[in-house]
Amino acid sequence: MTDKPHAKRGDIWRHKKRGSKYEILHDNATLECATAPTFQNAFEDDDWIIYRNVLTGAVFVRLAEEFNDGRFERVSCGDGDRKYDTPPPDNDGAPWEDVEV
Repeated sequence: MTDKPHAKRGDIWRHKKRGSKYEILHDNATLECATAPTFQNAFEDDDWIIYRNVLTGAVFVRLAEEFNDGRFERVSCGDGDRKYDTPPPDNDGAPWEDVEV
């Protein structure tokens, strides 16, 4: 039995239904939500995936368990330390590492 691949930083994944491609920005983010402690407590032990649409630059956050449930498929593996060479839309040309998310 083979394990399903899990999203890792730098990987490119495709949403099976829409066909959109996404780059993984972070593969085990932690939720912090001081203004809604009940919400935070509900997810305090969960890991989150932060990813961006490679065409539009739109950034999304999804539970890792949900991201890895089969609705996405990996199309390429990153090196885990990729520097983003394309600036996000509407950011005056600043490199990705200077963008606050």
